Amino acid sequence: MAARDTLPTGTGPETRPKRYLRGVSGLRRRRGVCKAAPGFFIPYRWAGDLAPFTEGDRYEWLKTAWDADRAPFKATLSLIEKHLDRLAQFAVADPDDVDRPRFDQSWFPGLDGAAAYALVRELAPARIIEIGSGHSTRFMARAIRDGGLSTRFTSIDPEPRRRIDHLCDRVVRTTLDQADPALFGTLAANDILFFDGSHIGMPGSDADTLFNRVLPTLAAGVRVHVHDIFLPNGYPDIWRWRGYNEQLLAASLLAGGDRFRACFASAYVRRYMPQAVAGWPIPLPDQAFEASLWLEKTA
Repeated sequence: MAARDTLPTGTGPETRPKRYLRGVSGLRRRRGVCKAAPGFFIPYRWAGDLAPFTEGDRYEWLKTAWDADRAPFKATLSLIEKHLDRLAQFAVADPDDVDRPRFDQSWFPGLDGAAAYALVRELAPARIIEIGSGHSTRFMARAIRDGGLSTRFTSIDPEPRRRIDHLCDRVVRTTLDQADPALFGTLAANDILFFDGSHIGMPGSDADTLFNRVLPTLAAGVRVHVHDIFLPNGYPDIWRWRGYNEQLLAASLLAGGDRFRACFASAYVRRYMPQAVAGWPIPLPDQAFEASLWLEKTA
């Protein structure tokens, strides 16, 4: 490889630390080859001068837009409210129902689980494709069962954190970039594409694949869910070590036109519309964050 592809002009490889080369390559390691955890390091000369974007910071243009038109969020809250009696039952322990949705967990808590259940019940999708499975699978699978729906449920996840294969019609145990892209062409209006992936927007990552390869090809009317989106605010401060940046892609998508419409954002509702859910029988564990973003493909 030519020096110009890897190093600044006038700098030989013998004078550069090995960590620079590892950083530029993205620290890509195959399992079993290196014991260190794989990840990304990006050299940037001015990184030390950047002010952190904290949970208290926000994109004012997006908050202003959502403040001005809360009708879609209120409509989704109305759908959830129709199912509060059923949702309240999920807050009660039932050791005999091992597949029941649960609110006593922090992976997919509170309004996230409630919205997923209610939207499946109300949209009655012909197909759900879920990328990243676990507690969310239980909420949507139970909605299918409770509603007597004929929904075809596909799970794409190399290693689900929960035993959920029996809840799905099809399981694809690969990462998103290795899945057959033709799958997404089967989605039609009111179908659901549910994404809860790595939350890392790097070239070739699942977030890159979703936002830049899959979403542009979807049919109008498909509902899209992206998890761990705290817009218009930044990520929780205690999550800073994770290096999540996926919601930068989501914000750009929302800023770029009217092809996607925000239908619900649980972090926004909990922070800026708390009165709308006051008294609801949906518990939220300590250190749990609601962060579902629901979109509709409009064109």
